[in-house]
Amino acid sequence: MRARRHGVIEFDRETGIYEVRTPMNPTSPYKGNHRHTVHFNDQTCTCNKMQQWRMPCSHVIAVCNRMAMDPTRFIGNVWRRDSNIAIYSSEKFILLRDKPYWPSYDGPIIHPDEERLRGRGCPQVNRFRNEMDMMDDWLEAQPLHKQSCTLSGGDGHNKRKCSKRREASSSVANM
Repeated sequence: MRARRHGVIEFDRETGIYEVRTPMNPTSPYKGNHRHTVHFNDQTCTCNKMQQWRMPCSHVIAVCNRMAMDPTRFIGNVWRRDSNIAIYSSEKFILLRDKPYWPSYDGPIIHPDEERLRGRGCPQVNRFRNEMDMMDDWLEAQPLHKQSCTLSGGDGHNKRKCSKRREASSSVANM
């Protein structure tokens, strides 16, 4: 879907070099409005997503759409169905049985280092304090806003829980 909005400029069809321009993203100033170079012969893109994930990125798909090519040819072997079938159809792959069926072990027993084990709860945060932390300290030092009633002007309650409200409603009912 994203590849439809990309603009493709052809530099050299023989070497397979294309420039892809992404549109401006109105919701995020840091996304969009970029230029990427796609090298078809090397199967690379300057965003490096295709090299890293072995899947065609939106820039490569945009070029494939422009050239009326199938982008699935850029999918790496690790993602192909026949590769996965070959991995799991091997006779070497044996399911692990439940613990009571395991063979007995006579080798050394390795225990974790007690000093390196983490205790219960969240780990302690070690970081440098900056101006934002000073602002948090200042806000915590400020007195909390106390409730005040608009009917009686008293502190510690609001008009929904005011005792004068009950008195006022009972005097209206007696009239």
